[in-house]
Amino acid sequence: MKLNRKIFPFLLLTSLLWGEVNLNFQNMEIGDFIKMVARITGKNILVTYPIRGKVNFISVKPVKESEVYDILLSVLKSKGYTIVKDGDVLKVVRSREALKEAPPLSSRSSTLGMQTTIIPLKNIPASDAYGMVNYLVSRYGKIVLNVPKNLLVVTDYPKNIRLIREIISKVDNRRKHSMEFITLKYGDAGKIYKKITDIANGLFNKKIYHYKIVSDENTNSIIIVGDAKVVAKLGRVVRRLDKKPKSPSQLTKIITLKNSDAGQVAKVLNSIIKVKFKKNPPSVTASKETNSLILVGSLKQIEMIKTIIEALDIPKQQVYVKAKILEISNSKASQIGAQYGIYAG
Repeated sequence: MKLNRKIFPFLLLTSLLWGEVNLNFQNMEIGDFIKMVARITGKNILVTYPIRGKVNFISVKPVKESEVYDILLSVLKSKGYTIVKDGDVLKVVRSREALKEAPPLSSRSSTLGMQTTIIPLKNIPASDAYGMVNYLVSRYGKIVLNVPKNLLVVTDYPKNIRLIREIISKVDNRRKHSMEFITLKYGDAGKIYKKITDIANGLFNKKIYHYKIVSDENTNSIIIVGDAKVVAKLGRVVRRLDKKPKSPSQLTKIITLKNSDAGQVAKVLNSIIKVKFKKNPPSVTASKETNSLILVGSLKQIEMIKTIIEALDIPKQQVYVKAKILEISNSKASQIGAQYGIYAG
């Protein structure tokens, strides 16, 4: 013990001058070792109960001041103890009790003993991250999963926390984004958009998975942008929804006109069809005998043509001349003629 007291001033002086110390000792009581580290580092270390055991350390070169504290942590860990921060004081506790000591919350690991850090996830579910790193925690460490906020609360030694943060950071930032442009063959983009949006909301939490679904009715397409896995899965669903209808794709409809000439209306409709439908256009044929139009096409095409026909087949403005024929006698005619200077022969 006398030897230990003699080396304290020397170690402290060396630490202050060079930031390094020469550590060489055998069979030093752990309690004395804690006191020595406290003097070298200038930290307040509280020991509430005796820690039995001895420490041997032989160094061939000077040790940095910051490394002295890490050596203490390693020694304490081997004996089943660790250090937690309690205000401005470092408190030595049993490792199994460290979780009960409410370790400080920290956004990054420092040189403290057992501590707690919060790791938020951006691109992957917290449950996936938990499965990746849960086996890395020490015997007395713990990871708490928070699904609603998509984060992990990790309590462990700084070295383990640094490793866990590093792994999660690499995995969380590795998420690839992609885009898929799906041109529909049979379905309507507007209708399928509503279905796939409802399905996506049920499958994926938008706080965790990033994606966007767009309906392009001009090209009858669905566009999906976001996490590669999400895009691939939703793309497969869209293709399954875009199935060939069971009913015949080509329908026939006959419309009799009331106010217009079928031949003239057919010409107007065919000129519109030529511009509107580049692929698989419907056909319109006029029947002069019945003044009717025969439509052949898909249900959507026929409904559109019917709307145009209703707008064209409206009553035309006409001028009506009404004549009233009266039967009158000769005497009456003479009276009328005399009145207006006209005489009957």
